[in-house]
Amino acid sequence: MRKHLLLILTALLLSVTPAMAGKPFRPFSPEQLARLIEAKGLHPISKANITRLHQRAEETFKQALQAQKRLPGNRRTLLGNPVFAIQDTSLPPRDFLPPLPKEINSQQEITDYYLLRLNQQYIREVDFMENTVLPRLKERLPYLQQRALQFKQPEDPIAYIAQHIPAQVNTLVVSYFHTENFTPVLNYFWQQLRKQRPDQEIIILAEPLRRGYEWMILPPSLAEDGLYYPQRPIPRHLQETFGKTWDEAVRQQMRVIGLETPAVLDYDIELRTLTPEGNEGRTSFWASLEGVEIRNNAWRRMGEEILKKRPGVLIIYCFGDRHGLYNMRTSLTQGMDPYKTFVVDIYPTRYQRPYYTEDNSVTYFEEYTKDPMETLTNTTTYFPQRLVYFPDKKDALAFGCDARLRLNIPKDSHYFLPTSHPLPDSY
Repeated sequence: MRKHLLLILTALLLSVTPAMAGKPFRPFSPEQLARLIEAKGLHPISKANITRLHQRAEETFKQALQAQKRLPGNRRTLLGNPVFAIQDTSLPPRDFLPPLPKEINSQQEITDYYLLRLNQQYIREVDFMENTVLPRLKERLPYLQQRALQFKQPEDPIAYIAQHIPAQVNTLVVSYFHTENFTPVLNYFWQQLRKQRPDQEIIILAEPLRRGYEWMILPPSLAEDGLYYPQRPIPRHLQETFGKTWDEAVRQQMRVIGLETPAVLDYDIELRTLTPEGNEGRTSFWASLEGVEIRNNAWRRMGEEILKKRPGVLIIYCFGDRHGLYNMRTSLTQGMDPYKTFVVDIYPTRYQRPYYTEDNSVTYFEEYTKDPMETLTNTTTYFPQRLVYFPDKKDALAFGCDARLRLNIPKDSHYFLPTSHPLPDSY
């Protein structure tokens, strides 16, 4: 049974906490804090309960806030924000989370422990960006810009990518911008990839599917509304979004197997974060740096086990962007042989950004989609080309991927039927 508990870790010792509902950052007075505790049914942290672990969690939160200030605004969006509280303490089974030390028993200690880890991750990621990513980028940026400017755009960029994946590559990462449906693009890519590797065993490991679940094509007569099959233990929205591309992969003699652990699909743990402006932000534990690292490590092990049993197979990881970029410390590709790995990142030219109003209604604004490199350079450098491709691995490691494809996705792409013909110019 879930227990909903908000733990404010900074209010007493730091006399600072983010005001609720996005109001400006300011300290609570003792009277205000007492009223908040009473109104929200919170559990105050008394001096008798302050342990060394809690003090470390407090200190690390302060350090994370200092690290946050060292990054320009756009770069912060790659890392999220420091975490000050956990909304839902009904944590998933221990098997899916970092192991707890034996001496930790109480719910307060468990919360402190995970808050400590979350903010340690944030600090390490900032350090990695400052000490590894940005120096490497500074060295390679002139080469990246020169390569992008001199690269002649191919008529069929998707076929070009499939043709230029080196033969020794056994791990292909296909990542895509989460807000768009790339069914026609992926379908055509599966076709072109099979054309280049007609006899190779290919296994796609897919983020949205439950771990170990293998996708099979079902007869149309079993479907409801053409896209949803109630026989599948998969939510309707996932079937409607990904069903056609997984069907096409199976038609191309590619197995499609789920990646995601049950804990991620079944447990949602909400984190409260502090933005640079002093406002409260919210995110899922599984989208945090800690959560992403847990998931990426599990996904990497799954691919390694398959490669060990089937040395000649091509593994394709297919998931949302930033799980596999070379220049993220917690990336799935960290530790892999870069010459046996190839990363393709797919982005739309523009996307609809949602803005949530106070009455919980949603308004959408169309914005240019910045890829991770443009964000990493704090939008001082743009790569507007349809396709950028880096055959030099030093360039690819600095940019974050081997190829980045930017496309104009039509609104009706959800209903695009697979075809053996090249995509139209609108792509």
